[in-house]
Amino acid sequence: MRLKEQIINQGLTYKQVAQAVGIDKYQLSKFANYVCLPTPEQANSLCNVLNCNILDIYNKKELTFKMPPKSHESINNGKEYYNLHVRLDKDCCNFFIKENLIKLGYKNIAQWLYDCMFDFECRVIRNSLIDKIEQQTGENYARARKRY
Repeated sequence: MRLKEQIINQGLTYKQVAQAVGIDKYQLSKFANYVCLPTPEQANSLCNVLNCNILDIYNKKELTFKMPPKSHESINNGKEYYNLHVRLDKDCCNFFIKENLIKLGYKNIAQWLYDCMFDFECRVIRNSLIDKIEQQTGENYARARKRY
């Protein structure tokens, strides 16, 4: 059985199921209409609320995560490729519209995220170097840790 059928057979509404799972009814609708898949935690909650198995909602093929096609290898430079699921407040989503990203010089949100990850990696490396210097000199470089 599919998700919509499971909800109907249990005599529940989307709102009831969504509240029990901890999501809004619009997100549940996306799951039911195969716009996106739930996270593993959300899938477990759905199964608990609907008293069913995940294979009653989705088939194995839908739940199989695949590496991107070979045409993407040049994009990810041979590195493994993962999907990222982030829960944001609705107000935050307005900042990530394409027009705002373009104004900042990004083609899309993935490019912005890569830039953020690079910045984060640089900060981690910088702080680890500061840690080594502090260990060697015994001095405190807290001011050097600040991000300007």
